[in-house]
Amino acid sequence: MWLVNVIKEIRIWLKIRKIANENKKLLDEKGFRIDWVGRIYTVINIPDEISNSAMTNESYVYMKLQELSPVFLDIGIADYVSPEIEEIFDAGAYLLIISPDRNYFRIFEFLKFLFKSFLFLGIIRILYIIFMLEPVFNFFSKIFNLIINGN
Repeated sequence: MWLVNVIKEIRIWLKIRKIANENKKLLDEKGFRIDWVGRIYTVINIPDEISNSAMTNESYVYMKLQELSPVFLDIGIADYVSPEIEEIFDAGAYLLIISPDRNYFRIFEFLKFLFKSFLFLGIIRILYIIFMLEPVFNFFSKIFNLIINGN
């Protein structure tokens, strides 16, 4: 099931990457850039009057995101992306990254999938070795005959 979900996420990521590259001019006009992975990002500078006021910097970034979100509605990817906000230290700015949702396409989930797969294959291999070896099979058949027939 995990593998099916990963394939779905990769397909969505490829589609968003394609749409972002097709709408590169519109995104450039709004101040966004696209990296080689297909993430859409921009830097939001915090004005001095905001950084000195009671309003938090992140709330200002979210207000700017609300102003910019119609762009994603126009190009048709608003339902498939989510924002990530990272502070740029000593610059008074935040990096806003718009990327596809990733629930299954993560390194930890991949390692967990590999571990479960190798464990499952290991158990199958051990059971195959135990039950398909002829001496072991004969041993179990003799025990079974002793139990059933009493010979």
